[in-house]
Amino acid sequence: MLHKGTDQNVIDVANTIRSARTSLGLTKPTLAERAGVSVHAVWEVENRNNGTVALLSALCTALDVRFAGLPRGRGFGEQARKLRVRRGWSQDRLAERAGVSAPVIARLEQGNARIATLTAVLAVLAPKARVAQSVGRQWSGSAIEIVDLPLGTSLIAFTP
Repeated sequence: MLHKGTDQNVIDVANTIRSARTSLGLTKPTLAERAGVSVHAVWEVENRNNGTVALLSALCTALDVRFAGLPRGRGFGEQARKLRVRRGWSQDRLAERAGVSAPVIARLEQGNARIATLTAVLAVLAPKARVAQSVGRQWSGSAIEIVDLPLGTSLIAFTP
């Protein structure tokens, strides 16, 4: 799901996590248990789009939610770093473009940042990135997954 900003599309993490959870018929306590986090942490993400990148990773793993359009990497921080380096940008340049500070970019690349930072960075580095949930929870584990969508379209998802 996307949230339309004034001049860019931003992944709407709160609605994505909530939709994935409800489509699987999970309660917040069940998701929290599967992800190894508190029920309050799930509530914060779903209702306030608030939390850490580590929390988002745990929820995505528990829900089998993948981000399409990102390079392979061990986590969102490494993926963001790869995207930045591919453009030949410094942390300072990315920070300026994303509207955050350079130390915040450094923390993101180390895996220690807020969801809001990740979404701001992805809006700049990967504006076409999308959240894709596997159909029937059957990801092959390969580098590329083709997911058939309604109306005869397909989505190519790059598995992290």
